[in-house]
Amino acid sequence: MRALLVTDRLGQPDLLRKVHSLGRAEACDPRCVEDLRVAARALLHVLSQLGEPSLACGPRLPEALFTEALRLRRMGVEALETLDSDDARLWIGVFGLPFEDVDLVFDLRSLVRL
Repeated sequence: MRALLVTDRLGQPDLLRKVHSLGRAEACDPRCVEDLRVAARALLHVLSQLGEPSLACGPRLPEALFTEALRLRRMGVEALETLDSDDARLWIGVFGLPFEDVDLVFDLRSLVRL
């Protein structure tokens, strides 16, 4: 779902112009936005075909590990907030979305990569 939200945001005219400008500067391939949208939709289709149980219903992390993961996520978002860039603002918006336990792993991976 987050990938779809990101691609929807990147598809809005103001950011789409920036993505295409980055493409002309050979800093990225603007087709990656559409590729991500297609991949996210395909993944959602596969997950809908699997039905229950979902990952969200899986076992819970030990409380100490979960607390530490939340702390690391919060620190990563705070670090992003110190940056003044469109990318940082986009990611801050993504990390501001409601999340479940299973999303925490993906959020931490994304923050590490950023």
